[in-house]
Amino acid sequence: MGADLELVAVTTIPLACRVILLSAGGLSLALAAMQLLPTWEFRRVSQRAEAGMDHPLQFGSIPAWYWSQAVMPFKWYSPMSNRDAALRADPPIPGVATNVGEAHLYFGLAPLVLAFIGIGGAFVRGDPRGIFWMLVGTFALFYTTGRLVPLVDALPGFSFFQGPGRYGIVVTFAVAILAGETAGRWLVPGTVSSRRAIVVGLASLAAVGSSWWLVEMTWVVVESAKFPAPSWLPSELLAGVIGSLCVVAAGMGIYFATRRPNRVDGSSARNRCGRTQSAGTLCC
Repeated sequence: MGADLELVAVTTIPLACRVILLSAGGLSLALAAMQLLPTWEFRRVSQRAEAGMDHPLQFGSIPAWYWSQAVMPFKWYSPMSNRDAALRADPPIPGVATNVGEAHLYFGLAPLVLAFIGIGGAFVRGDPRGIFWMLVGTFALFYTTGRLVPLVDALPGFSFFQGPGRYGIVVTFAVAILAGETAGRWLVPGTVSSRRAIVVGLASLAAVGSSWWLVEMTWVVVESAKFPAPSWLPSELLAGVIGSLCVVAAGMGIYFATRRPNRVDGSSARNRCGRTQSAGTLCC
């Protein structure tokens, strides 16, 4: 009778690497001290000494209904929409104000579609990294509402700063990681399916269409109000030309991404190689 032996390789971190990592961590704390120490002093002598009416920690939150800006930029970023008035009418926390700068949360329609596909793929493959970034982004998204601030305001550093909406940066970073991972998998030769290419193409067209619509609405406001157009605003003709070029580029991208290899060309290439080898044999 024989017993199967399984060899397990145990990876240990060398002592030198541990010293380097600890030194890097200590150096990072020393560098951060240049900012942390003045911040601590400023907190003790300013209105940030304690949370209250003069220092509401939930100032600058994002209402949950305002998350729709991530999928409806054509509504909230239109010159016809008064975002400040909407935020004042329905603030995230009763009695606590916010503003459009703190409550910003937008990362593009195409990256958002790729991120959702990446989340589904992470669960199908059991990828812990994708699931981790999904959880981080979800927690940061709910933290932007300001409702979770009372749960963490006792932690060191959390009582210093206002603006929970700034954690939308973490949401944006998580979306970027998930979207980039999905795009990286699709860009591997032979892995792009027709369905995936069509999804990406349609998302890109939606982004282009919303941008073109925003330009059109801005011109409507400019012409109706009869004031000079801002220098950054492209003309309607230029916006139409750029939009048309983007549509053509998206169509070409879908075509080349979903095109199957030409068997005739492959057969011809093999025949040419065979004829060349035969000619070489005869010459020898």
